[in-house]
Amino acid sequence: MDIENILGPGGLVAEHMEGYEYRREQVEAALAVQEALQYSSHCLVEAGTGVGKSMAYLIPAINHALQGRRVVVSTFTLYLQSQLINKDIPFLQSILPGRKLKVALVKGRGNYLCLSNFDAELGQLLLLQDPNTVRLQQWALKTETGDVAEIDFSPTGWGDICSDLDTCHRNGCAWYNKCFYYKMRKAAAEADIIVTNHSLFLSDLAIRTTDPNAGILPDYDAVIFDEAHHLEDV
Repeated sequence: MDIENILGPGGLVAEHMEGYEYRREQVEAALAVQEALQYSSHCLVEAGTGVGKSMAYLIPAINHALQGRRVVVSTFTLYLQSQLINKDIPFLQSILPGRKLKVALVKGRGNYLCLSNFDAELGQLLLLQDPNTVRLQQWALKTETGDVAEIDFSPTGWGDICSDLDTCHRNGCAWYNKCFYYKMRKAAAEADIIVTNHSLFLSDLAIRTTDPNAGILPDYDAVIFDEAHHLEDV
């Protein structure tokens, strides 16, 4: 992909994004990331506020993924994960040439509703007469992801009904075919681009050091850390 034709004045982004301002620093960052991905080298980019760093690395990442090379993008916050998944990547996919890539959002299992635990705990939760329990039940019937970030209230007893390694029966569970956590794992295995967070990425790395086949994430060709200065805090 020609970065200048995408991010430059009168380029694809300027054509489709209202109020877009050309920034030479953004183009230089994108070119640096593109070169690092092309030659499998390391690259450290420091960008000030307003440079548009997300787009500077997402465009090369999409180009890399279009060549059949899976890219992991790791962020420090779940908020930025959501922004990449719901806003930035869909926008770029709508204007860039090439096939529509499969993109997966991967979070720790505690973010996902466990239908088995929920089924077991629902009666007890209803006895508490918390109005949010009814809302939770309604959400559980219609959600496609089971991601707690979808709801705008604090569910009672989430720790008892979320996916948990100690209570998980895996493919021996009656709810396995509908399991949100394993649906996420399957989507990740089929994805061209995976968006995750530093905590999960480092946990996966630690697991792989003891058992290469036991990782949370599927194999990948490249990883991009957004907010990389927070890595040492994780």
